Amino acid sequence: MILLIAALAAFALIVLYRLSRRYPLLGDSLAFLCVVAASLFVKLQRAFEKAGLYAHSVFEKSLKFHPNVTGETWYGVHVLSRLMWLPLAYCVLFGEAANTYLAMPALSGIQNIVTLPGGFSVASALLFFCSSFGCFVAGSSPILTLPHFSARLSWAG
Repeated sequence: MILLIAALAAFALIVLYRLSRRYPLLGDSLAFLCVVAASLFVKLQRAFEKAGLYAHSVFEKSLKFHPNVTGETWYGVHVLSRLMWLPLAYCVLFGEAANTYLAMPALSGIQNIVTLPGGFSVASALLFFCSSFGCFVAGSSPILTLPHFSARLSWAG
């Protein structure tokens, strides 16, 4: 079946070529259509290259851990330290979803007939742990303070 379609397409292209050689106006109009189609593909390629360069620059910038960290260590250490936060972030997100799902019957005044598996209870516990102690650590740690926030709040202290 595929071979038949390829043979028909080749035959149609040969006929189209012969017609465009016989009638130059038809050939010129087909050439114009081909140039327009090719220019669209060229513009699309340039847009993809620009997006790829942007994504590569974002990738390179994401490997740098902190502006004050010197380049004495392998950048993979910083990447691995960020990857350690990934499971915790998933647990917090799933814990929030589970708590919202469990709180909806109380908010809407209907009976709670849903029980979630044990993994969601771990995620829920991690959500509350991170919420309570994470705010304390973020507020008291000098590493996590951002310079533009401290400049705005310099009048307070």
